[in-house]
Amino acid sequence: MVRLVDNNIQYGYNSMTFNPEGHCLRIPRQDSIPRSAAVRTFPVQEKNDIAWIWMGPPDKAHKNEIFHLEKFDNTK
Repeated sequence: MVRLVDNNIQYGYNSMTFNPEGHCLRIPRQDSIPRSAAVRTFPVQEKNDIAWIWMGPPDKAHKNEIFHLEKFDNTK
C-alpha cells in the first residue's frame, strides 16, 4: 500500500519516502540517503476522479487534451 504523507509518497513495503520531485527523503534504519535514491516522475492530472499519467516528454503533456468520458462525469 502507498500512503500520501505531507505531500510525499511513502511505500508500504519498505517505508521509503519520496518527495514530488522523486528524491528519496527517508529510508528507515538508514542514516544517510544515497544521492542515487530517486525515482522518475511523470506529470499527472486528475479529471473525473481518474488520475491521467503522461509518460511521454513532460513538455508535451497538456491537460486540455484529456478527452471527456461521459460515464465518469461527476459534474452533474
